[in-house]
Amino acid sequence: MGDVSLIKTFSKAAEIERTDSHVGQIDERRVFLLMPLHGRLSSSHYGHDVTLEEGDLVMTESLMPSRTSFCTPNDSLGILIPYDVLTRHIPDPE
Repeated sequence: MGDVSLIKTFSKAAEIERTDSHVGQIDERRVFLLMPLHGRLSSSHYGHDVTLEEGDLVMTESLMPSRTSFCTPNDSLGILIPYDVLTRHIPDPE
């Protein structure tokens, strides 16, 4: 899809953590939109903790530490967007 990537994930209960050391290795600022299709997940980003049910949506940014916990086995849909592409349509996404 050009600069935008569409990702479908299938996961058992698991946790993904992006630490300061992971963030330090990233050279492009990107935004990740994640929506559970089946199951539930928790997200911690920018000091905000949220629990998402099926159909909810969360946005995280690649240059900040974050944690995503797949609380139950689930299917999720993700969209990875370069930050400059997103801000052409949404000037201040924060």
